[in-house]
Amino acid sequence: MDHRNLRHQHQGCFFGECSMKTCSVCKILKPIDQFSAMKSAKDGKQYRCKECHVEVNRAWSNRNKEKKKQYNRTQYLKYAEQGGRPSQKSSFEKRQARKKIWDAVKRGDVHMSTACEDCGRDNDKLQAHHCDYSKPLDVRWLCAPCHGLLHAKERKQAKYGVTPEGIGEAA
Repeated sequence: MDHRNLRHQHQGCFFGECSMKTCSVCKILKPIDQFSAMKSAKDGKQYRCKECHVEVNRAWSNRNKEKKKQYNRTQYLKYAEQGGRPSQKSSFEKRQARKKIWDAVKRGDVHMSTACEDCGRDNDKLQAHHCDYSKPLDVRWLCAPCHGLLHAKERKQAKYGVTPEGIGEAA
């Protein structure tokens, strides 16, 4: 019998699914959930446990303070010229749009629908869906399941470039 198979049997591996793994740094057998994901690894997990990974990174940072400081400065300057990271800009715009719509609802400038615009169910906890964050008061009122489904379709469209039925269509 192959020695690799013995090791996998010892670690509780059956048909390629392991419940335990040995950390390459501390050499302790630990549950697989103590290891972060790593796509390139055969088992899909890093070779160091999370605790050792933190310690190794901390030690590197302590040894390379100037290098880390220079990297952080470079990144800051790179994004400062652009007005912040792209994700920060978009999340700021989203927060502003959400705040504006809810402030308008509280003031009574915008009236919240009582039924979901997609499925038509009556719901007192509807969510405001912005098709365009630059138009914060232009929203569709959706129940949580319909809102989640709409965003899932939008993510699929962005990922695969496919236009699924129903995206952006008003009920």
